[in-house]
Amino acid sequence: MSFVIDYFLPIGQYLSALSAPLGLQYKGGYVTRFANVDFRFKDTAIKNSTYVHGDDPVFTVSSFSMRRRSLANQPDPKLWIPRSLNENQLAVLSALIRQKA
Repeated sequence: MSFVIDYFLPIGQYLSALSAPLGLQYKGGYVTRFANVDFRFKDTAIKNSTYVHGDDPVFTVSSFSMRRRSLANQPDPKLWIPRSLNENQLAVLSALIRQKA
């Protein structure tokens, strides 16, 4: 059953990443994260006010941020799940499910 897990998770790449930095000296690094938010909304409650006439007021909020932090140690690799499976993997998964049933 472990071969099924190995087929759908990139365990080989993960294990290679664990040994990739052997023999290298880590000097330093950074992790930078960006966030960009834009949204609009209408406020129908203000329209009923005597000060606002016409269409509902529309408010737009935009925000962009960047956060950078330094890394004292080399980051450890993480095991990830691929976001999508290719056609071959889907065919194999379908065959395994049918065989199990």
